[in-house]
Amino acid sequence: MEKTVPVKITRPSLSGGIKRKRLFNLLDAKMEKPVVWVSSPAGSGKTMLISSYLESRKRPCIWYRCDERDSDLPTFFYYMGLAAKKAAPKDKSLLPLLTPEYLAGIPAFTRRYFEKLYSRLMPRDASPVKRKSFIIVLDNYQDMPPGSPFHEMIAGGFDMIPEGIRIVVISRSDPPSALARLHANDQINLLEYNEIRFTFEELAELVHGHISKPDNKYLKEMYEKTEGWVAGIILMLERAKLKVTGTLSADDFTYERIFDYFAGEIFDKTDKGVQEFLLKTAILNILSVSLTEKLTGAGNAGQILSALN
Repeated sequence: MEKTVPVKITRPSLSGGIKRKRLFNLLDAKMEKPVVWVSSPAGSGKTMLISSYLESRKRPCIWYRCDERDSDLPTFFYYMGLAAKKAAPKDKSLLPLLTPEYLAGIPAFTRRYFEKLYSRLMPRDASPVKRKSFIIVLDNYQDMPPGSPFHEMIAGGFDMIPEGIRIVVISRSDPPSALARLHANDQINLLEYNEIRFTFEELAELVHGHISKPDNKYLKEMYEKTEGWVAGIILMLERAKLKVTGTLSADDFTYERIFDYFAGEIFDKTDKGVQEFLLKTAILNILSVSLTEKLTGAGNAGQILSALN
């Protein structure tokens, strides 16, 4: 019986999206460097973009979903080993596990591990001209807490990326300080929200695929209200699709579902201390560091506000 592949190393399925050729071409150019860091807020379509890009370009890949368990480094090495075995089943060799005898020398273990990982994934079955780089995707990188040993481990692995391997990191935040050297050496290309958010033309293409005869006036109003934020666009489309007419009108521009999205997708997944901070400051019309510190007693109000911004 075939074993079930863990969700942690399963690439997301595609449904209902559009092929964003503008961004596909941009990603092609950014792949010239070893690491592409996709940094954008929740609901901006990062995961769908990268998954559809890999599908469009027929790129072989490992898709790895980071979570808090990866701060325990043996967990990362174990699941990445499973992903490598799935990606290159003909190679019967096993990647090493981080067992207790290696804990005193994690940097050396990391170097050996990534050397073996990259060697296993290097494309060999085509001429250099036709050969396509193997892509390793690290999704949800923002779930790794600051100060986690994961960041230093990843920095060590990124230091030795060979030609033929590319890394794509999907995150709601910018690269951590552990990757400063890689950044300084011009080995990372950034793809940020101002590039990812939908253009008006992309919004119109998405809407036409879901709603019949959308009025151009309301397409423009939708774009003005969402500013290209795809989660907002989808929420408004879902509301319109529930109507008998199946068309868009001004009544569809409600913030109720937007609020529900932020409450469920962002607030509920936020640190308890930040949740308390948000609840206590919700009564304020204007937020400042000094005012929120007095109201909440939080000594890190400035850090919280900066992260939220």
